[in-house]
Amino acid sequence: MAIDYPANDFAFDIAIPAMQADGAQRIIEVGIGHGNAIRRLTESGFDLVGFDHDPDRVDQSRVKMAEVSTDSHRVLLADINDPTSYSEFGADFDGLVALGVLPHVADEVATLGNMRELIKPGAQVFIEFRNSLFSLFTFNRLTLEFIVDDLLAGVSAKLKDRLVAELRPRLDMDRPPASVDARMFHNPFEAPALFAEAGFTEVEVHPFHYHATLPGLAEHDPQEFMDASIALEHETSGWRGLFLSSAYLVQARRP
Repeated sequence: MAIDYPANDFAFDIAIPAMQADGAQRIIEVGIGHGNAIRRLTESGFDLVGFDHDPDRVDQSRVKMAEVSTDSHRVLLADINDPTSYSEFGADFDGLVALGVLPHVADEVATLGNMRELIKPGAQVFIEFRNSLFSLFTFNRLTLEFIVDDLLAGVSAKLKDRLVAELRPRLDMDRPPASVDARMFHNPFEAPALFAEAGFTEVEVHPFHYHATLPGLAEHDPQEFMDASIALEHETSGWRGLFLSSAYLVQARRP
């Protein structure tokens, strides 16, 4: 969309109250990025540290950390898949947040295991995933890929080819850009099993980043699209967000 959608704000609307209810104090943000959440997390009463694998983002986050803390080196250049790179932070955190990390890792279970080791027993993680079910609402290239590769897994190539020939003219096959890979998306119905394998319990899925119409139509009136989409955030149906949201936050606890 032409206007920046405040998607991460809605993710933190979920994570912050839950960590506060747990009595969390010392928390870590994996993939701290440009540091856009630093002020909100620290003003919410948390003792925050974080790391990112991108040097430029680390530099930007250190500047923002210095604005709220005397120690800008609460932000490290590190990689979640290399525990030695962030070992100086120690472990036993009261909570962990990771937005925009899981879509880009090769081994989700190993990465989640590393995150689990950063928090103390009883603490919670809040981890973002891109929602593969959203493709059923986008009517674009990802719709076709999800139907063929996921819904019809195991169906004969002959039947799939007929379906592809039928659907391709009806879908916007030029969207999204080729750089968007369907493998970056995850099915929310599979989250409980994934997190159980990584050693978590009490897994909950919270959709966010709603879309009030097809993404390809947002450009006709970006402000109307944003306003209508924001109005859908936190809706309580229990199921609409699984299809209307392009992302979801998994809340889970280390037993």
